[in-house]
Amino acid sequence: MANRTTGSACNPRLSSTFQKLEAVVRIVARQPLRTIGQSYDSRKSISSCQTGIYKEWRLVVRIVVRQRACRSIKLFGGTRPMPLPQFAYHPDPVKTGSVEPSDIRCKCCGQSRGFIYTGQPYGPHDGLRRALCPWCIADGSAHQKFDAMFTPTRNIGDHGDRKPVPQSVIEEVAHRTPGFAGWQEESWVAHCGDAAEFLGPASYADVMGYGEPLAHKLKKQAGFRTESEWQEFLTSLDGKNGCMVWVFRCRKCGELDCYMDFP
Repeated sequence: MANRTTGSACNPRLSSTFQKLEAVVRIVARQPLRTIGQSYDSRKSISSCQTGIYKEWRLVVRIVVRQRACRSIKLFGGTRPMPLPQFAYHPDPVKTGSVEPSDIRCKCCGQSRGFIYTGQPYGPHDGLRRALCPWCIADGSAHQKFDAMFTPTRNIGDHGDRKPVPQSVIEEVAHRTPGFAGWQEESWVAHCGDAAEFLGPASYADVMGYGEPLAHKLKKQAGFRTESEWQEFLTSLDGKNGCMVWVFRCRKCGELDCYMDFP
């Protein structure tokens, strides 16, 4: 009986093409599942991958399609997390710290998908901090199973231009969008009749980088009587400790807005 290769998805007869197969898997792993299926049917990707080995290509496709169903790709060097779902109102939850790479198994779907939500959602269930994956948040499964709410509905739109926000948008932010951990109960800025995109906390350097309009809004909110008090406050912002400045961007006009959050 032939020996089985340890720690590899390929069998012994493919050992001579190990490096080529690895390159193919890494290419295919980045493609949407529909694209993989189309490539498999049409054989169009064989030449682009420059393998010239149809049997190996079929094997790779079977491996990838099977593992994509589990939301992870097991490459020869380990496990590659699936691309994160897209959140219209929180475009980069990893950058903001709301989602982080992790092997923790999600308490909603039971899978380890490579990323985990770092917060504790609002709701009747404790013990959900760092326990829910972004996919179960995005498709509403976490809300349905645990009655989880990631931002209080009453606080969505309480900062910004105060224009009414549709109920569907409130539900999208509260139930299917990763929140963030503030000192006080979190709010979500709304502008132009829509919830804004959450960009994360801002340090002094960030505020300066965003430009004068945002700094002017922040100064107006702070309400310091003297310029020296304002400058002392502004330069103390580090985005981690003390007063937090949460920054948002309007999805329609692009205007930046923020609110302050004190311990």
